[in-house]
Amino acid sequence: MEQWIKKLSDCLPALKETCPHEFLLRFTLEDFNCLRFANSRGTQNTSVQSIFLNLVVVKKEDDGGRMVSCSSNSFEPEVLMKQALALIPETPVNKEFKGFCPPGLQYPVVQTYYASTANLTAPEKARRLENLRKKNKDLWLGGIWENSTTLSALAGSNGLFLQETATKYIFEAKALLDDRAASVYRIGRNVDDLDECTEVQRAIAPLRKKPPHRQLPDGNYRCLFGPEAVSEMCFFISLHGFGGRGFKQGQNFTCKHIGKKLFENERIVLKDRGTNEHTLTKAYDSWGFPRQELTLINGGKICQMAHDQFTAEHIEGNTGHGDGSPAAMLMELAPGNKPLTELLESNDELLQISRFHYPTVADPSKPLLKGSTKDGTYLIDGEDIYEVGGLEFYFNPIELLGDAVELSCERFVIPQGSLAMSRPGANIVPWILVADVEVRQGTLHKE
Repeated sequence: MEQWIKKLSDCLPALKETCPHEFLLRFTLEDFNCLRFANSRGTQNTSVQSIFLNLVVVKKEDDGGRMVSCSSNSFEPEVLMKQALALIPETPVNKEFKGFCPPGLQYPVVQTYYASTANLTAPEKARRLENLRKKNKDLWLGGIWENSTTLSALAGSNGLFLQETATKYIFEAKALLDDRAASVYRIGRNVDDLDECTEVQRAIAPLRKKPPHRQLPDGNYRCLFGPEAVSEMCFFISLHGFGGRGFKQGQNFTCKHIGKKLFENERIVLKDRGTNEHTLTKAYDSWGFPRQELTLINGGKICQMAHDQFTAEHIEGNTGHGDGSPAAMLMELAPGNKPLTELLESNDELLQISRFHYPTVADPSKPLLKGSTKDGTYLIDGEDIYEVGGLEFYFNPIELLGDAVELSCERFVIPQGSLAMSRPGANIVPWILVADVEVRQGTLHKE
């Protein structure tokens, strides 16, 4: 990949001569590999190399700047520059533009590249899947196993030059035992951290007990939410609560609560980790600004917001969250003191909800989530366990977090968003136990 960095560096002098304005050149090269499998055996392997080149040119004005962005799937910076310069005169002034990232800033150190992930081959994936099949001969397992290596770089007319090589894996599987299903979805940088056998065993453990189906009566239940469900809650809380754009426009549910208490629960500490090898973050955002760690909720209070160079009042207020609309997207929920085994031990009925299915926001101002559960929903009554099938839900995730009575000491790295709308990052979250969740006509309520 070194030759691509050289090509990027070599093209800058010519672009500077051509362009009388400031510009920023973004480059991405990805080597992507995907093995699809069914019945624990590989069915299709795909390997693709792709290029993305983006050029942003800004003509400064007294009240901001005329900004043009042009992109290509080939390395043609001169062509993009010609297109951008032609569009500049017709482009309206962006009054929020405060300038490009200056060179010489300090960046956090984070390990993003792992050779084990970069060198993971289809035969090695197949070998590990075969080992998984031998340990679970009664199990049907299908899904995808991806690994990729990405070179990204930023080069500015002001002398800014940043580069990073990062690896990523995704292991997504659906397990079927008889007529019941369980899901596994893991993501990370270092594939050596992935123990697919353990992950599958954990997901299907309740199915091995062959739990009978039971209609869930209306009533109030203690609910144990799995990491996948908790990650979804954190994602929507961050999306509609801690983005600088929504805050600036008065659309976030947190606008009226900054510095105030949302709830009394001191157990909840929610952060945006900024840089963490487990959460697929980079040391800088798409504009080159250092990514900062944010404390979002602590002591029940709203503490900080995520900003980019457009929503911050000045460049120094930029938190390095300029990847699309600024939002806290790499969440970490502080762990509790009890292991999961203790949370499951109870003489009272416990409703276990492992994950959500296609959650959406019903009301961003509160916020209210709606959707349904799918596999992994059980009623635990002492030694007995029952499968209750899918439930609808309609609740406020902030209220739900505020009512958490316990959090597991174990935490898990879970991809951003649902399986259908996964984000490039990931959350680090525990299991949480919530008291007094109402179930009425097959629907969970917590407002």
